[in-house]
Amino acid sequence: MNNARQRGADFGYRFLWRLVLLAGFATLNAAFFPAGDVLLLFAVVGIVLFLARNLSDRAVLAAAVLFLLQPAEWWHYAAWLADHGHSLPDLGVDAMYAKWPR
Repeated sequence: MNNARQRGADFGYRFLWRLVLLAGFATLNAAFFPAGDVLLLFAVVGIVLFLARNLSDRAVLAAAVLFLLQPAEWWHYAAWLADHGHSLPDLGVDAMYAKWPR
């Protein structure tokens, strides 16, 4: 990316195209190896990097601090403090892993 930037070219869209290809390959791979593929996670995180590629260092630091504080978890904690019957949403992950032999 730095070499392309020094030439005055924007490498971001080529990077995005490679991420789309990675997501397609990851989807095909997940069809044969379900729940064991990390490639799709890499593609999604890469798309976030594509969106953040032109942000300033301060903006990246502010976003990192915000995400490290985990506001969704604090919201669930505050909801539980207000109502002890509040529970986390069931995403069904335990059922997905129950299918795998041990």
